[in-house]
Amino acid sequence: MPINQGLKLAFDAGCLWTSANPIRHGSSMRLYYGAYPGWHADLTASPTGIGLMTIPLNRWIGLTPENRIGQATLKPVHLQKETEITINADASDGEIRLELLDASGYRVMGFTSDTAKPLHGNGLVQKVRWKNHSLRTISPGDYHIRIHLKEATLYGLCLDRKKQR
Repeated sequence: MPINQGLKLAFDAGCLWTSANPIRHGSSMRLYYGAYPGWHADLTASPTGIGLMTIPLNRWIGLTPENRIGQATLKPVHLQKETEITINADASDGEIRLELLDASGYRVMGFTSDTAKPLHGNGLVQKVRWKNHSLRTISPGDYHIRIHLKEATLYGLCLDRKKQR
């Protein structure tokens, strides 16, 4: 006897078929799918339907510390014309701070986690700031970006560059 026999199943409790591409709608991604509560060979299962799943933009996967606090250091990136760093993150229950390390792995004065303004919000485009320094003033070169997470999840990081005229 099947486990769910006699129970009314949701239309999408069995097989799902997604559309080929997610659709961007404002600040979210939409994935439409067809479904029915049965399994592959059970084409008589009902009710069938079309479903919709939405997720915030670019939040397919996130970096969350296992024990509430963690950090990640990214591979070196050449900074030259960047005007700011923005992150897609949820720090509503904690905070995120970013710092810059030089090519040798040493903290860059003025761009440390101690001088970083903590981010506490949940947003798709949160601007990273330091207390007394701007990314526009940094000397061109290779830098590591280190992310400090405290009860927060990072979904993405973007380096915004000066526009060419």
